[in-house]
Amino acid sequence: MKKVMTPEIYEEKRNGLIVLLEGILKKATRLSDKSRLELEATVTKLKRNSFEIVLVGEFQGGKSTLFDTICDGRELSPRGIGIKTSACKISARSVPAEEPERVELHWKSNDELMLTMLDLVKDNLDDEERAFFTKSKKDGTAALPSLEDARTRALVKKALEKEWKAYSSKPAAYDPNNSGRLDLLQISWLILSFCNDPALLELRKRTSVTTEELKTLVVFPKEWAERWLAGKETKWQLNEVPFAFLGEANIYIHSPNLERLGCTIVDCPGLFAGPWDTMVAQNAMTNADAILYLIGGERSLTDSDLKALAHIRKANQGHKVFFAINAKQSFENTEKNLRPVDVSLIKQRGFEIQSDSDIDIFNALYNSASSVA
Repeated sequence: MKKVMTPEIYEEKRNGLIVLLEGILKKATRLSDKSRLELEATVTKLKRNSFEIVLVGEFQGGKSTLFDTICDGRELSPRGIGIKTSACKISARSVPAEEPERVELHWKSNDELMLTMLDLVKDNLDDEERAFFTKSKKDGTAALPSLEDARTRALVKKALEKEWKAYSSKPAAYDPNNSGRLDLLQISWLILSFCNDPALLELRKRTSVTTEELKTLVVFPKEWAERWLAGKETKWQLNEVPFAFLGEANIYIHSPNLERLGCTIVDCPGLFAGPWDTMVAQNAMTNADAILYLIGGERSLTDSDLKALAHIRKANQGHKVFFAINAKQSFENTEKNLRPVDVSLIKQRGFEIQSDSDIDIFNALYNSASSVA
């Protein structure tokens, strides 16, 4: 039987690692400055219990539900039924009881809004128009035009209308791989429609809200797919669109479970929904101490999963990954049929797994936070 990591065992192993690393720092006189700084940073994190774990996985795989479960069951992470993209990055950490709960907001900059739409825009413009969106600064980074500029908005509108025409002419053939391109098109239209709305511009000046106020900002519109059947002429209210403009929300709450775990938990957008989502997810993984890859559990690893794992390996983040299956079938079927296949596929991708039991099985809806830990 797999040994459970209890708080006592964790404390013992953590303290032992601190002693080991401090010994290395004291005795290893030939360490490079970079290595010494990295070891010192690790020791500091160990002493403070300030590790960061990022949740990664396919859309609708249970990441948001697991995030809320770890946060003692509080509904904090955005959910969009059927929406595959543009959820903002959400992090949560525990603060002392005497410190008030709060949420720090970071709204998408002009470049981030443009990056959200960039693939769709470039795919639907001629070479001269496309060049307007592919200029570079002296440091080599993209110099994206401003949405305050009338020409920018006109070109974006032209590109999105062309994409809408392609979708409307053959809806069933649009996005055959179900990658989220339609969601990206719809969200891009919302960004174009509201980017210079005075009330939204005023809202985007807010940098701190309560946890209750956060729910109104990250909520996805109801009846999303049904309402879009009318096309881009669908009417949306201002209070339905902030989620498309919010880039990051850092939550500070009173959470016994997060305090016990001593970590920050991060839920971020999918890896390949669009350029912005990919950038945010990749940065989150690079900055994290560990990556929990959550496998959907309805079937074995999908092509999207395998593509994501290849991306993680290519980004040299594979050593941080551990896996869990969000069992959406019976535990017995998941254990006997799905998990062995997943283990084989993960090994083929170069990840180190000693046995099937190295991939935990749980249910994001029904497991307690303590069992997830």
